[in-house]
Amino acid sequence: LLERNYWKNYKQAGPFIHTVIDSIGYIYYSSFEDKITDEHLDIIIEPLREDSNIRGVIFDIRDNKGGDINNAFTLLKRMGVDTSFKLSAVLFKAFYKKGPERGDFTEAQTSYIEQSDKVKFPKRFVLLTNRTTMAEAALFATGAKGFTNVKVMGDTTGGRAGRIVGAELPNGWILEYPASYFTTDDGRNLEDGVLPDKTVHTTLADEAQGKDAILDAALEEIKSF
Repeated sequence: LLERNYWKNYKQAGPFIHTVIDSIGYIYYSSFEDKITDEHLDIIIEPLREDSNIRGVIFDIRDNKGGDINNAFTLLKRMGVDTSFKLSAVLFKAFYKKGPERGDFTEAQTSYIEQSDKVKFPKRFVLLTNRTTMAEAALFATGAKGFTNVKVMGDTTGGRAGRIVGAELPNGWILEYPASYFTTDDGRNLEDGVLPDKTVHTTLADEAQGKDAILDAALEEIKSF
């Protein structure tokens, strides 16, 4: 549906599919397993910043099931407002299993977003998520929500942010359990998902008509500014 009805004249830069829809930059990133470099981001960001008609950016991580958290940090350094100041904000807090009892977890180990002077995505930024935005993709979503020019739209993300360990039992069964869990800075467990700022659902009727209701709503959101 996206390629047929929305991705007109799209280009690829590394793991990204990108195009412009109604003077709005659109970028699709399918998996955080795929390495992001500064060169990939420069190829996408610089033309958007140079085009005075660009009204904002939509970044689509729907159905992205995570991968390498380092890719999230690379992206987050390109978000927010342009600044030469070194600012930081909490991305997430991690708690790791340290003993056999239910509550045997370490103290919070905090990961920070370090603001940088790298060239940023321009203007308004809308991040698209759904129920199968999971693991490191969900961690990226919670980090993105910390920027004042970012709005998350779509559906609540999935979980799977914690590290899973397991073993095969003598009878052949596989036992798996979470060895860690993650929270937002205000204590919300990320297994419950990251809530969008604006919830939008896509129906079967929309799909039958070739419409992506979430993407359409994001386009209208940016046009409204």
